[in-house]
Amino acid sequence: MTNDMEPKEPETKEKRKRDSQNVEWQFDFANLGESFKNLVGSLAGDEETKHATFKHPIDGASSAYVEIGFSIGKGSIRPLLSSTNLMEADITYVGEVEFDVEGEQHKSVKLAQKNPKNVLGPLRQGFRALADRQDLEWNIGMATGIPLDLSIDGGVGPIEADLTGLTVKDLEIDSGVGTMHVTLPVQDHALNTEIDSGVGQLTIIVPEGAHGTLDIEGGVGEVKILVSPNAAVYLEAESGLGSIQTPDNMKRISGKSEFLDNSGEWRTEGYELAQKRLRVQFDGGVGSFRIAHHRQA
Repeated sequence: MTNDMEPKEPETKEKRKRDSQNVEWQFDFANLGESFKNLVGSLAGDEETKHATFKHPIDGASSAYVEIGFSIGKGSIRPLLSSTNLMEADITYVGEVEFDVEGEQHKSVKLAQKNPKNVLGPLRQGFRALADRQDLEWNIGMATGIPLDLSIDGGVGPIEADLTGLTVKDLEIDSGVGTMHVTLPVQDHALNTEIDSGVGQLTIIVPEGAHGTLDIEGGVGEVKILVSPNAAVYLEAESGLGSIQTPDNMKRISGKSEFLDNSGEWRTEGYELAQKRLRVQFDGGVGSFRIAHHRQA
């Protein structure tokens, strides 16, 4: 009988090296949150669904610290375009939430899921609710006429945070588990942003004219920064376990592309002369990191 099979290449050191360089990561980071949800959805438990609305007026305050701890389900943040309130929230949730306000001239506002004493039971029930239902949702509006320090915890589920029109001094984000899209505000002063990218897909949209710093701690998933083609951008990145991609107008000024290590520095031409600049620091985790122009998204 004729053997049409090609002879197998002997297992050598050189062959093993070539094979290792051909390995590709096949994660679908956009669906990591969904996969995680399906996994924990097998846990037993039923939890009552509740609905509530919360609001608090600006009432003469000159600034505010706002902490938003999303829970389980879809979430959104939007600007309040015609309201005298500092915050308005309409939520459908499971478990218990807390809404606390302190201070007068400088207000401190917290809206978040309560941490139960018995963590396992409510957590199991909440994940069962997320796996089986689509009506869990947090919709939050924020005032546009007051300087804010803003902290966002993404919880478990998709989050859309449109900060257009807000005045934000410092922004802290933990993207949680799932997808998160954040649109930064355009404002006169620089915005300092610290991000823990969590598990899933994180997209930061930087409109033309927005500027400041992005300090990003990579998690497990894809991180994408969308900037204007005319933006002055500097990037310092440690690649971790994943790729780093930049647009053509960002030139590498240090480091080099190597197998499993693409760390280095990049910047746009004329960065140091620009009045409004975006400085990005990325400490990679597992997954890809990309800066792209809006029109390329």
